Amino acid sequence: FANQQIGEIREWPLGEICWYFTDSWEQFRISGIIDVIDGSSLDPAKLQVRAE
Repeated sequence: FANQQIGEIREWPLGEICWYFTDSWEQFRISGIIDVIDGSSLDPAKLQVRAE
């Protein structure tokens, strides 16, 4: 199932996360382009782990 979703994201990489607070009637949306980062990534900079 996860491999199918990753394939769909690679074909259509637009995504959005939405959430809504019922008490205050506020809605938040974050939208953008999704970048799948896994072992098949060709960009070595994306595979680096950043220590914070």
